[in-house]
Amino acid sequence: MMTLTIDPEFHRLCPPLSDDEYAQLEANLLAEGCREPLIVWEHEAILLDGHNRHAICQAHGVAFTVSPLSLPSREDAINWIINNQLGRRNLTPEQKSYLRGKRYNEARKAEGRPEKLYQNDQVSSTRKHLAAEYHVGEATIARDGQFATAVDTLDEQVRADIRETVLQRHERGKQQATKKQITRVGKLIADDIVAPLPFMQRPGWKPSQVLHAIEILGTFPAEEHPVLNTWLDRPFLPAEEGVNILTNLQTHTPAQRQHIYVLAQSPDPRDQSLATTLAAAKAPEPDPQVLLAGQLIKAVEAVREQQRRNWRVPHAVPPQHHAANLLSCFSLLIA
Repeated sequence: MMTLTIDPEFHRLCPPLSDDEYAQLEANLLAEGCREPLIVWEHEAILLDGHNRHAICQAHGVAFTVSPLSLPSREDAINWIINNQLGRRNLTPEQKSYLRGKRYNEARKAEGRPEKLYQNDQVSSTRKHLAAEYHVGEATIARDGQFATAVDTLDEQVRADIRETVLQRHERGKQQATKKQITRVGKLIADDIVAPLPFMQRPGWKPSQVLHAIEILGTFPAEEHPVLNTWLDRPFLPAEEGVNILTNLQTHTPAQRQHIYVLAQSPDPRDQSLATTLAAAKAPEPDPQVLLAGQLIKAVEAVREQQRRNWRVPHAVPPQHHAANLLSCFSLLIA
């Protein structure tokens, strides 16, 4: 049986089959053999199309044939794979967007354009060409490029199962991450606003929960991330509770969060338990009377400051006017 080379980058461009699709393909190959030849890059013996059929044939000793394809460069091989995959009927919208984005990004690299693809760039001939080829708008091609970069960033730097989960729409029954959210979260990682943390690798954390956690971490100062990771990187802490803690911590002020962090890092189990209780609940709404008192204090201080300024200059405002200003502040606060 011929030995073929599996190129990891080429393989990643081929959207994976669902479990049911793979099982059906396996049953067909075992019953009928491999009737269609596998496409290989001529002179390189690198597989371009038929990765799933090749894996099944190898596992069960099923014979297969190959059809060589002559391509002048690696970029041409990548473009051929992308166009071949886009011809499939069962692609998800995310898979189509990812493949178009990969084609766009590869073309920009070949043109010598900057590799940081999150920034807006001027309309290029490449974008126009691809928009016409795939019958979409130029803005769609630009967003596809950003989406593909984000998916690769998250898959390579955070978790190796994010690409498959996002593109294959796994975790059915849960709200799917949007392309905008993926692009936004990928940018947080690419720009080093949030670094991949150990808790993100825990088996109990699903990719969608990791993505949500990254997005929330982006709202906290970076110096808080280590203590949050220590808190979340506990084997007995369910991922749902971890996401709930992050969500509710957003409602606390920085001072309140620091108090909770001190409790969480205390050697006393009672303090740790209290920290978890406080973090898992939204911050209490401030007492209206306390808010009113705070506003009154600020109003009085503003009047005093105005008085000090007027006393330093000639023709100061008469005292009775200050009294009127103070009464006006009181009336505004109790209105």
